[in-house]
Amino acid sequence: MDIKNTVNFIPKTETVEKYIKEINKYPVLSPGEEADLFAKYDAAATEQEKTEIRNKIITSNLRLNLSLANLYGNEDILPDLIDVGTIGMFEAFDNYDHS
Repeated sequence: MDIKNTVNFIPKTETVEKYIKEINKYPVLSPGEEADLFAKYDAAATEQEKTEIRNKIITSNLRLNLSLANLYGNEDILPDLIDVGTIGMFEAFDNYDHS
């Protein structure tokens, strides 16, 4: 079976283009804004607040993830590198000493 002839096939370049359009919706934070968010994270009273702050910090750094993936990959493995990098950002956030 030729996978390129199936209805659900999306070329990887199209997937990456959609990803780029999506991450451009999130503003890049200045170092001061990021420090403020980490302080708010540490002071947050509920898990919902912490999750929202965590997601804001991570989504604002997705362009960094894309830049690093571009350095180490080609068109064939770029989506995989982006996925692994995103997972790594979540793990790094959880292990980061916010103080």
